[in-house]
Amino acid sequence: TELQQELDLRNAQISDLQQQILSFNEEKEKDRSADRWARLASMVEAKIAAQYLFDTATEMTASAVLSTSEIRDLKSQLEEMMTAKDDLHKEILNLKMKHEDAVVRMERDHEEKVLFLLRQLT
Repeated sequence: TELQQELDLRNAQISDLQQQILSFNEEKEKDRSADRWARLASMVEAKIAAQYLFDTATEMTASAVLSTSEIRDLKSQLEEMMTAKDDLHKEILNLKMKHEDAVVRMERDHEEKVLFLLRQLT
């Protein structure tokens, strides 16, 4: 039990340290973001920064739209290919059935001819 209490105490201390590190990193990131805007000394620099952000957002939006369009096209192509595959599979089954029917018909014709010849021999 004493060992368990010591272990629980250490785990609590580790958890506290992890939380402090996380808080420190978040504050550091906030300071870094605030520092970027503080460095903008003039309205011209602010306009340039805003234009850069706008251009980047526009490029990302265009890229997303293009990707969405490509995905839609690929899905359409996939559906067409799946339909074509199903159609070909049905055609293959149909051809197999026709072939089997032809073979059965030929066997029957052959048997009838053999039977006819056997009757003529007797």
